[in-house]
Amino acid sequence: MEEENWEKFIEQFKIKYQTIGYIQSPAFSNIQIHFNHYGLRHLLFKIRKLRSRGDIRRRIFLLPYAINILKNDKTVTVLSSICSKEFEDD
Repeated sequence: MEEENWEKFIEQFKIKYQTIGYIQSPAFSNIQIHFNHYGLRHLLFKIRKLRSRGDIRRRIFLLPYAINILKNDKTVTVLSSICSKEFEDD
């Protein structure tokens, strides 16, 4: 992706990201998970260094899935059953 297109892509993503606001997450005892400038910075940077374009692209692509997982109350059930099976196998 050319530099100009990349910058436009990132700017469009930033605008879209800011519209998320927060979500209630049954997976974390119904706490509000805020999608703010700290989260945006985490998606784009690692230890104050810009992530690679491939890494940023992957994180942006996976973000809607992460939001769906956090919103889904069945996530807790699935995680609980996986964890309990691991302990039973030991």
